[in-house]
Formats: sequence, C-alpha cells, structure tokens
Amino acid sequence: MILVLNAGSSSLKYKLFSIEKKVIFKDSYNNLRKRTDFIKALKNIKLTLDYKTKKYLPVDLIAHRVVHGGDLESPFLISNRAEFLKIEKFNRLAPLHNPVALTVIKESQKIFKNAKQVAVFDNAFFRELPEISQTLPINQKVARRLKIHRYGFHGISHRYVANQVDPENKLKIISIHLGAGSSMTAIDRGKPLETSMSFTPSDGLMMQTRSGALDPGIIFYLIRELGINRAEDLILKHSGIAGLAEEADIKTVIYNAGFRVEDPTFYQKVHRRPDADTQKNSRLALDKFVYEIRKYLAAYDIVLNGANIIAFTGQVGFGSSLIRRRIIKDFHQFKNKKFAIIEPNEELAIAEEVIKKGYL
Repeated sequence: MILVLNAGSSSLKYKLFSIEKKVIFKDSYNNLRKRTDFIKALKNIKLTLDYKTKKYLPVDLIAHRVVHGGDLESPFLISNRAEFLKIEKFNRLAPLHNPVALTVIKESQKIFKNAKQVAVFDNAFFRELPEISQTLPINQKVARRLKIHRYGFHGISHRYVANQVDPENKLKIISIHLGAGSSMTAIDRGKPLETSMSFTPSDGLMMQTRSGALDPGIIFYLIRELGINRAEDLILKHSGIAGLAEEADIKTVIYNAGFRVEDPTFYQKVHRRPDADTQKNSRLALDKFVYEIRKYLAAYDIVLNGANIIAFTGQVGFGSSLIRRRIIKDFHQFKNKKFAIIEPNEELAIAEEVIKKGYL
C-alpha cells in the first residue's frame, strides 16, 4: 500500500492507497503550529492505520509532497542522511513548507521503519519550461553559479488539472490554483509554458499571507528599516490577503466583506458582524486578489495565443463560486472559452507518479 503525506505550513493531510490507486483511508490535521504538533499528528496517523488496516497489506511506500527540490530527480528516494541533506539545502527557498515536510519525512523514517520513503517535488513539472520563461533578468554569471532561475511550484496540482481536462495533450489550458498559496500556469498540450511562481513560492499572485510579486526596492527598504528577519516574516506571513484585511482565512474575509460563505459550517463559528472598517478592508483584499488574477489571466491567454480551457482548482478555486465569478466577470474575450472546476487531489497525483515511476 502507498501512504501519501501532504504537509502544508500548518496542516498534514494523508491518504492511504491500494496498488490499484483506490483510497482506503484519508484524514487531515489542521492548525498545527509547532514541530511537535506535526510529530504528534504523524504518530496518530500510525495508530489509526495500525488499528484500521489489519486486514490489509502493510504500508510499503510513503510518498511525501515536498515543495522545493531544486533540480533533484522526482520522485526522489530517501534512504540515507546524504539524500535527506540534498533536500534540506532548499529549506531557505521555501521556508514555510520545506522544513515542515522534512520534519515529517524524518519522523516517518522512525515510525514506519519498513517503508520506503520518497519525495515528490512540487517544482518538477516546470523543468520543461522554455528557456525564455526559466531565465530571470539578472546577471547570468551570478544566476548560473547560484542556480537562480524560475523553478515554479504547485506543479503536482497543475499537472493533475492538465491530465483531468486534457488527457490526450491536445489543448491549451490556463490552470488557476487558488488556496493558501496561489499560482497560475499556462499549459500547451501537456507542457508548461509559463507559471506565476518563480525562484521561490513567494512570487506571482497575491496569496493568503504572502505578498506575491513586489518591487524589489520595497524588500531592500524593509530590510534596512526592519532587519532581514522581520522583513521576511512580514512578506511571507503578514502580507497578501492578511496584510489588507487583517485576516488570513478566506472564508472569514468573504463574510467580513458582506458576501455569503458557501460552507454552512462556517456560520457555526461566527459570533459578531464586522464593523465598517473591517468590511471596507476585506472588500479591498478580495478586489485586489481578483484583480491580480485577472491580470495574469489576460497575459497567459496571450502567451498561449488563445487558451481553450480555463481550469480552477485548489481549496479556494474549487470551493468558492464567488471568487470564480468575480474573476471571469465581464471578461469579454473569454466568453467563448470552456471552463472547468477540478477538485484538488494532489495525493492521488502523487500516488500515480510513484506507481508510474516504478517505486513499488
């Protein structure tokens, strides 16, 4: 059996698959704050599986979603410390995600002692980006020495979307992944042409807590005024939607902006109405979020010389018809295009990848 562990910056999702890619069990742990929270969640997963899977074969392989793997092969077998350290060097380029994923890998090696451990990298899909897209406009001697180029992220999700809407690789797709992190990718007959995230997962679209694309001068200024650690913390954890609305949770922002939240369970947690300033700031945050997506959407349609399909995925892209409607509203050049809404399933995409590559 294959256990897929999908560690986010504050969550740990898992799905247990049979060799036929049938889901046997799945669950998620959310609002994880510390390293010890992830370790506890992982131990609970082991206890749950030990109890529920007695009639099944043991877990043969554990596949981990890892955001940044640089140019490492994907899937990447992790059987010793040297291989672990090869991934660890990318922690500083994905500080919200890679350290968490490596904590989960290290503990998995202890808890699931007989299982193979492999990493599937979120940037691997974008190794086929054209040179014009991969190249970043800085001194190329420095760029080559430090391996600075567009890596791209959310590749597991974007590849899954492309396979769902275009299994024969004949169409031109704009894939829009909206969640805590957000990105867009232009895909031409199965191959990525352009993507919004770049050297790190902080570039591109405005996100839940990340600023997205910023004038580099702002970053230099913040470093001088606040110091590098506070500047990094501000850009990664207190910007984007959270920076404008003073609230990161998209459902709460939608509610505070005066719109209906489509998840009925949300209202069980609501205790008060937002004041006028909160509503104003929340509307600005939503408007800015949608505005940035629309700019990329128009640009990627040009990159593709006319997209055939615009596909939404991610917890927000799939889950919020409000956001989708606002993105495509009055976009006259898209009135004849097809739209798709794809439920995110990175775990299945990961399981398919490791089976395809013969890791079982």
